[in-house]
Amino acid sequence: MKPVFLYVIASFLLALVFVAGILVYVESQPDLKAPDIFFGIDAAYDNMTALKQRVDQVRSFTNFFIVGSYGVTFNKTRVDDLCQYLYDRGLSFAVFAHTNRDSDMPINQSEWSIFA
Repeated sequence: MKPVFLYVIASFLLALVFVAGILVYVESQPDLKAPDIFFGIDAAYDNMTALKQRVDQVRSFTNFFIVGSYGVTFNKTRVDDLCQYLYDRGLSFAVFAHTNRDSDMPINQSEWSIFA
């Protein structure tokens, strides 16, 4: 029974040394930086108060926000306001856009994208 106990202790110590070695190596590399990735959410509702609250709730663990509601993206005032709000909080964002073949569209999203 004693050899099994010694093997377990030796395995644990070996794993501990391995993990400690990795941590020491990572800490000793000054050029390592966080990967440039986007991690975010999509919000597809048009309640501006709720959207801004959602932004404040998620901004500590995300860096990307997708505005996916016609109620926002087809209203220049709303889309300007929300995108400025996102920008001011340091988030990257994307806005759902639809092709502008329909002349009844309230906003020219292509022109808005160039403006933004």
